[in-house]
Amino acid sequence: MKENNNDKDFLKSKIDQLYEQYGTKVWLSKKIGKRVSFVYAKGTGFEIPPVKIYEDNTYIVFLESDNETIIEKAKTFFE
Repeated sequence: MKENNNDKDFLKSKIDQLYEQYGTKVWLSKKIGKRVSFVYAKGTGFEIPPVKIYEDNTYIVFLESDNETIIEKAKTFFE
């Protein structure tokens, strides 16, 4: 991801794009010590275990999908 990798608005816009393209639940969490706090999400779910598709020093983005193709493509959204 580019220089603004800690920018919450940038990550939220990427989540919106992912949801529009794949229609799968995606959400952003903020790291607080050893815990994470929910920040933003698109979609409905919590039916299958999430996959971490992005992580930096402040944020983690999770995707709920069991489709390996979608997971791999989603990871490229944050490069």
